[in-house]
Amino acid sequence: MLLGKATTLAGCALRPEDVARDAAAASRRGAQLGPVEEITRPVSIHGEWQTARFAIASVTPPAATDTHFFFCQHLTPQWVWPREGVQHPNGALRVKALQVVGPTRDSGASGLGRLLESGGGEEPEIEYLSVDDYRRRFAEAPPLPADDRLRLGSITLEVGDLHRCAAYLAAHRVPHHRDLKEIHTYTPIIGHPIVFGE
Repeated sequence: MLLGKATTLAGCALRPEDVARDAAAASRRGAQLGPVEEITRPVSIHGEWQTARFAIASVTPPAATDTHFFFCQHLTPQWVWPREGVQHPNGALRVKALQVVGPTRDSGASGLGRLLESGGGEEPEIEYLSVDDYRRRFAEAPPLPADDRLRLGSITLEVGDLHRCAAYLAAHRVPHHRDLKEIHTYTPIIGHPIVFGE
């Protein structure tokens, strides 16, 4: 049902330290906030069921965007975040960067920069690209709709070893191409590029 429907990331969860405080800060930057709600879900920890709790609030950025943003504060991180680092079999360690796409680089930076800023450090870097830059970088992806909406066009995952990652993708018949610094993958099932980089 969803095959071929998406061309960019559909949603983005922002992890605040205090959802009420950070929602108020986002509001001062021009975003519109939904009510703060608490939700739960069961999680199995070493064979025992626990209840993970979250406080969430929807976030509508000041600029028009196709991506659904929301705050998600983890009230019981001990039931969700592992104590030891986890590595996916493809070598992915963490989200390294998100690519924001707008008609121009400046439109992306001005439209979502007030909410996302530029990231970096332990947090993902936020790269602001024009539509033309995005097309050059991700020629394998379908064309973006011709409108002024901002989009999270792709995601970059950090890996420890590009060669190992490429071998894993090849073994699982995932279409990809590699240059010296990155591996690009694209499949219509996902609908947007995924990048692996060291």
